[in-house]
Amino acid sequence: MKIVARLADRFQRIAQNSQEVYVPYAEKMVNDILELCCLNESQSRKLLDKQHLNVSGDGSKLRAYSKSNGKRICKCDSSSCECPRFFNSPDASWGYDAYRNCYVFGYNLYQINSWSPNHKYELPAYLMMVTGSRHDSVPGMFAMNRITQVMGYDVDNGCFDAAHDATGFYRISRDLWKMRPFIPLNTTNEGNTKNLPVSSINEEGIPICQAGHQMYYYGYCKDRDRIKWRCPIKAAKKNQNLKCDFIDTCSPSDYGRVVYTHPKDNPRLYPHIPRTSQKWQDTYDHRTSAERVFKREKNDFKLTSFKTRSKERLLFYSLLTAIAVHVDAWFRQDNQEKKKAT
Repeated sequence: MKIVARLADRFQRIAQNSQEVYVPYAEKMVNDILELCCLNESQSRKLLDKQHLNVSGDGSKLRAYSKSNGKRICKCDSSSCECPRFFNSPDASWGYDAYRNCYVFGYNLYQINSWSPNHKYELPAYLMMVTGSRHDSVPGMFAMNRITQVMGYDVDNGCFDAAHDATGFYRISRDLWKMRPFIPLNTTNEGNTKNLPVSSINEEGIPICQAGHQMYYYGYCKDRDRIKWRCPIKAAKKNQNLKCDFIDTCSPSDYGRVVYTHPKDNPRLYPHIPRTSQKWQDTYDHRTSAERVFKREKNDFKLTSFKTRSKERLLFYSLLTAIAVHVDAWFRQDNQEKKKAT
């Protein structure tokens, strides 16, 4: 995604120039309270370690109890007049809730949660509220940058779903956050790999088409960290005399067949821990901790019962439920220690 690549460049530029990372006042205050009231106590109980965090990140839709078309302030007879309207929730927007398979007018609560391979306590570590239409990869970039560059936490491993599968996310994780990302490949365009036009790749890394010709180098795509190759006959006039029996079946486009190759240091295709390994799968299994924490907040502690229009107030209510998750973990830990003592 281009927006993720631009954000990665911006975050690296801010870090190199030692500039201050901007955080909205309400978000900064909420996460400072969460740290002082909960994270410090949870760390003293060895439920998490802010210098060696294992995290999972995800977003969840929250409804704004207001009309998306605004409230009428005129006295016109027609309800479809073009008079100015009053909007109770100017920051809210329509967003798709994949869990419930419906659209929701409201906000997207993006949350970073801590987990540990040594126990089953999963705790909120950072809260962020954005508009409902925002894709998870964008608040994921902001949340991870703020938790590492502003809050000062060190993240060892981060588990995210396929919505975060962007080259910029892997690059900034490696270069700035010093985090090992565990993200499955997004298979949205998996069907486009049929009728592969490449029969082999030579020792120099140049793809060979079905007719046995070297494909034409057409530049490096910086935003996706990949090299572009085109059909040699349709890409350059000097190659139009080449013979090819697949010119009509390889690609119906006048532009010709296009393939991409990736350098060996591509962090997306070649992660530090291979996706086919059991260690990668065991670590990625902790990604579902994000859903479990959301379930605790929204169902057990009734986050969805707060009927409000304001994004800041909804973020404050999210803070209250996050504190409740921490307190519940302390209570269960104390009960387990009492049982062991008896």
